[in-house]
Amino acid sequence: MSNDVETEPKKWTDSVLVKVLMIGFLILVLMIPSMMINELVRERSSRKMEVTNEVSSKWGQLQTVIGPYMVIPYLEEVKYTNQASEWREQKLFYFPQSLEITGDITPLVKKRSIFKVMLYESDINIQGTFLYPDLNALKIDPDKVMWDKASVYLSITDLSGIGTRVNFELGDSLIPMTAAVPVGLQLPSGLMCNLPDGTAGKEKTDFHIHLSLKGSQGLYFSPVAGNNKVSLTSTWPSPKFEGQFLPDSSTISTEGFKAEWSILDINRQISQQWTEGNPQVFQNVDAMRHTETYAYANSSPGKPVFGVELLDTVDHYTKK
Repeated sequence: MSNDVETEPKKWTDSVLVKVLMIGFLILVLMIPSMMINELVRERSSRKMEVTNEVSSKWGQLQTVIGPYMVIPYLEEVKYTNQASEWREQKLFYFPQSLEITGDITPLVKKRSIFKVMLYESDINIQGTFLYPDLNALKIDPDKVMWDKASVYLSITDLSGIGTRVNFELGDSLIPMTAAVPVGLQLPSGLMCNLPDGTAGKEKTDFHIHLSLKGSQGLYFSPVAGNNKVSLTSTWPSPKFEGQFLPDSSTISTEGFKAEWSILDINRQISQQWTEGNPQVFQNVDAMRHTETYAYANSSPGKPVFGVELLDTVDHYTKK
């Protein structure tokens, strides 16, 4: 005699596959609000960058100051086999031996709709010393150097940010600087002036440049001299020191900050003097912040920059 036990039919909800599918469906449904929030943040962040670039284009972009440096033409003999040689004009470039920069940055916050744009005005003093170049190292005949055609260049990212006339000061002499493409550095914009006769051939030439420079986001420099000293102060309480050199000393408080850098020529890979036959390539800091995590990332490691950015600590749209 056998006992038949009737088993209850399984419900479709008892299937493991169905449970997995239901859990997956719930996860997808719950991800929709998160995706919508992320898309809103991305759109607002992109819009903020557009507003920043729009306002900066009318005020002054993120600024990088490189130089000054001296440019002097000279004659170089080009020899040919079984032909008479000819003389061609070349250019000699060299940076100062010492450079001391002091700058005071005044922050300005502009509002456009729901966004804030960080702008600034700066008062920058650049003073330094040019020494007589080492012509023997470059195999240049001193008699072939055209000292009377010497000029000085200073690279600045955005000339629209310059607020007052810029002069190259030699003692009591003021030489006006005009807009020009910085030859020898392959940079897009800057200032230049021609030097008086006999100035470039001196053993030592002391100079001073005053800049009233407007910009946005940050201010950068390149340590091109043999001995570089930079001191920056501001009333902004939230600085972000960027670039390939951090300050040797800095103080930060609710009243502002002060930072000082001291950089030697052996700390970076920059030639103090060069010719057209052996050019140097420099790059400004990228002003398009939405395409780079760090502004100075586009600069070649061999051509360093350093500086400070005015950080907005309550900017919700740049948080990741």
